[in-house]
Amino acid sequence: MTRWDRGRRAEPSPAPGAPTRILELETAMSVTEEAAHIGTQDCPACPLCGSVGSLLHVGMEDRLFHVPGKWNSRQCDNAACGLVWLDPMPRREEIHKAYATYYTHEDKGRQGPSDRRKGLAVRLLRVYKRLLKMLIGARQARENHELMYLRDTAPGRLLEIGCGSGKRLARLAALGWRVEGQEVDEKAWAAAKAKYPFEVHLGELHALALEENAFDAVVLNHVIEHVHEPVALLEEARRLLKPGGVLVANTPNAMSQIHGIFGTGWYSLDPPRHLHLFSPRSLSILARRAGFAQHETWTSSVNADYVAASSLKIRGMGDMKAREDRLAKERRIVAGLYFQLWAMRSHAGLPDGGEECTLRAIK
Repeated sequence: MTRWDRGRRAEPSPAPGAPTRILELETAMSVTEEAAHIGTQDCPACPLCGSVGSLLHVGMEDRLFHVPGKWNSRQCDNAACGLVWLDPMPRREEIHKAYATYYTHEDKGRQGPSDRRKGLAVRLLRVYKRLLKMLIGARQARENHELMYLRDTAPGRLLEIGCGSGKRLARLAALGWRVEGQEVDEKAWAAAKAKYPFEVHLGELHALALEENAFDAVVLNHVIEHVHEPVALLEEARRLLKPGGVLVANTPNAMSQIHGIFGTGWYSLDPPRHLHLFSPRSLSILARRAGFAQHETWTSSVNADYVAASSLKIRGMGDMKAREDRLAKERRIVAGLYFQLWAMRSHAGLPDGGEECTLRAIK
């Protein structure tokens, strides 16, 4: 994986005699950035195994939601672990600032008048995109992934940690599961409560004091990378499971081929929200430390198209929110599908190189 140049470019000083108005604006911007500044703590050693960590990426910026600051990541030097983490890391009491404009807070409604005119090139690309999806043939694998690999498991009582809008819970309920959710984001919790009839708990999992040995399954989709203490989170999840119950967790794979290609432009780095990035090896350590003796891990590239297309936008435009025309967007999506086709075909020779990794553990 590419290591960035660790130098920093010096900012030019204001020219002598600069207009007072410019200086006032610079001062105002400085005050705004200071107000949004996230307090950090040094984290030089691996939070999972305690080994020394080497700098992997330096000077990363938030390309998704524009949280101020530059962020570094380290990778554990222990070959049996390989965890990637932020150093310095946002302090627990400060991390909420990183979610001030998170996607769960956005208005998903139409942002402006619709352009119904679609040029021939755009229409042809969309037809080609459908043909590529048919060629890739990942629909069944994607559904299994979205259903947390529980399609063939006898349904019972299920808890989703970090359930967001509740959409996945609704799909699992359709399979016969008696579902409940947990969410710390009040707006996401309110949206789920308003739309679905099932119970959604608001608050940190450990503070809810849910009943021990109560659930047949606990699932987490892209949650463990966001928390300061993933071991403690999985310990609590294990406490909630019945004997023989199953835990399934999906998370970005630090060893993914797309990470190796895009480096600091990899969409799933997502600093400063992704505090830890796992791989199959570090997930195994996490499971053992949380008390799961029986577990397995694997990787998948079923969502590599979206991650690759997003990484292409970051590389080309430097910002996920930058405007692009329809033709450019369709070209990028088609390119992402080619990445997915390549990633899935190369997966047999590089089983740990999928875009996401999954942990399945039995209590």
